[in-house]
Amino acid sequence: MYTLSARRVASYAAIVVGITTALQLGHLAAADRSLYPGGPSKAACQHESGPLGPVTPLCDDRTPPNTKITRVRPRPDHGWLRTSQVRYEFRSVVNDGDTDPMAFECRFDGPAKSHGWRPCTSPQVYDELPDSASRYTFRVRAYDAADRAFIYPNPVAPNDVDDTDASPAKSAVRIDTTTPDTTLSGLPRDPVTPGFPVLLSKRLTLHLSASEPAVRWECRQAGEAAPCAGGDLDLGPLAPGTHTFWARATDRAGNVDPTPRDVHWTVPYNQFGTPEQREAHWAEVPADGHFGRDYLQATANGATLSRRFESFSEIRLIVPKGPALGTVQVRIDGVDYGDPISLEAPEASLLNVIVVRSGSLPTTSGKVSLVVVSHDKPVRIDGVVVR
Repeated sequence: MYTLSARRVASYAAIVVGITTALQLGHLAAADRSLYPGGPSKAACQHESGPLGPVTPLCDDRTPPNTKITRVRPRPDHGWLRTSQVRYEFRSVVNDGDTDPMAFECRFDGPAKSHGWRPCTSPQVYDELPDSASRYTFRVRAYDAADRAFIYPNPVAPNDVDDTDASPAKSAVRIDTTTPDTTLSGLPRDPVTPGFPVLLSKRLTLHLSASEPAVRWECRQAGEAAPCAGGDLDLGPLAPGTHTFWARATDRAGNVDPTPRDVHWTVPYNQFGTPEQREAHWAEVPADGHFGRDYLQATANGATLSRRFESFSEIRLIVPKGPALGTVQVRIDGVDYGDPISLEAPEASLLNVIVVRSGSLPTTSGKVSLVVVSHDKPVRIDGVVVR
C-alpha cells in the first residue's frame, strides 16, 4: 500500500488553500477592483456574506444605519417637562438601500431610572421620574441586526466594520411637576380695611416673588396687561379711585400658578369738587407732608365741595388737625350724614383718616358734599375717599 508522509500531506493542504484563496481573490478583483484592502464598495455591498466556495466573493457592509428621535412627548418647554413621564419615538435612517431588519439599543442617564445600553423598541416610556434640575438624557442607536450577527472573515483585511450607529441620537430634559406659588406684597397697613387699604400716597411699591427661581411673569393693572418682573415694582403716579393689580407666575417647565394673586387699594381724591366750587371759595395750598403735597382750604361758612358717585358704601376724609381749625359737615344728596366733624385739636397732625360711612353698609348712589359749617376758622381737606 502506498502511504503519504505527514510532510507531504501538509504540502498538499497548503497548495489547496493557496489555490482556493487565489480563486477568491481573482474573482473579487474582477468583480470590484476597490475590494482590497478594505472590501467591496458601499454600493456593491448591502448584506454581509462570507466565502461559501472558491468563486463566492466576500462582502463587508461598511455603512451602518443612522438613528433619529422622531418625537418626544410631552413636548419639552425650553428643555423642561411638567410631567413625571416621558415617551420617546425613534427610527433608523438607512442611506445605502440596505433592506436588512434594523434593531435598537437604548441608554438612559439621570437622577433616577438610569440604565446602560440594552435592546429596546420604539416607543420607549419612562415614568415616575422625580423632579430634578439635573438632566435626564436618553440615547438610542440603531444597528443592522442581520449584519451584526455575521462576522466578516476577510483574510486580507480581517477587521469587520461595526454595524452600529456610531453617533447615537440624544434627547435631554429636566422634570418639574410642581406649580409655583405667587406672592404679592407691599400694600400699606390699613386697620379699618386690611384687605382693601386706602393709600395715603400717589405712589406704591409692590414686591413680586415666587416659590421657584427663574419664573416668567404675567401681570395686569386695572384689567390691562402690565410689564412686570420679580422684585420691587414701582407704580405711580396713581390716579384717584380704586386700583387692582394681578400677578401670576409660570415656571421653567410651563407650570402655571393655579392661584394668582391680586391686590386692591384706593387712592383718595385730593382735588374734590368742581373747578367752579374750588375757584369760588377754596384755595389750593402747596405743603409737604400732605397727601398730594397740597390741601384745599376754605374759611367761609357754607363753602362746599361736591361730586356725584354711583354705587358706593364707604366715605372717608383725609384731613389735618390742629389748633383753631374749623368744622365740616358731610351730606349725601343735600342731607346731613352723621355729626359735624371738628378738625380742631390741641396739637397739629397730618393725614388723619376719618371714617364717615362704613364700607359694611349697603351701597347707595348720590351727590357727596363737604360743607364748611364753622365761622372764621379754616377747614382743610387733604383727600376724600368714596368707594
